[in-house]
Amino acid sequence: MNHIISERPLALHGTSIEAVQYLFHKGVLPPSTQENLEGQFYFTPVSRNFNSSKYAASLRGRYTKSQAISAAKYYAESNSREIFLRKRFGFLPEWFYSAVDTKRNLTLWFEEDKKLNLSHQEASKLVDEMFALKGVIIEPSPALFEEFNYSAGDDPEVLRVFCRNGLPVECISAIQPLGSREHSLLERERKSARHPIFL
Repeated sequence: MNHIISERPLALHGTSIEAVQYLFHKGVLPPSTQENLEGQFYFTPVSRNFNSSKYAASLRGRYTKSQAISAAKYYAESNSREIFLRKRFGFLPEWFYSAVDTKRNLTLWFEEDKKLNLSHQEASKLVDEMFALKGVIIEPSPALFEEFNYSAGDDPEVLRVFCRNGLPVECISAIQPLGSREHSLLERERKSARHPIFL
């Protein structure tokens, strides 16, 4: 399995290193558990590559490779921060996705949230830890589109794939870490992996 996305990816998916660790141990990338999204994966298509393939679907988006990478990075960071906060507090602050994503703004939100009871210093440290999380980009292999149903998502610019029991490792061609933490953890998982596809 590659550690960098290919020159001509069909689509890209951003997620957390925790999801990839699950993949190494269980053989599948875990699907969304959000209400109404169970068993689904969302990918940003690289429009020229996907639309010219035999897997083309009716999508409105016109994403270049660089735009698809940017979108995947956004979701990778968002998922990583959400998991981090759920681990830290046991829940996600209800304002989290409506707050402007800057260090100063998030520090104020955390500091003012009475449920969290954080000092300014604690809030600032928490935000620094969050911003260090970058996540990973997943590139699917063509096998994904051979084996699973897919369609345009609720947002017609993205691709929705239905994998109720998770995305099998055989349907992934590359996992690209986006930060130093993710790179270190991914290398650690590779060294201890038993499945030959990870080597």
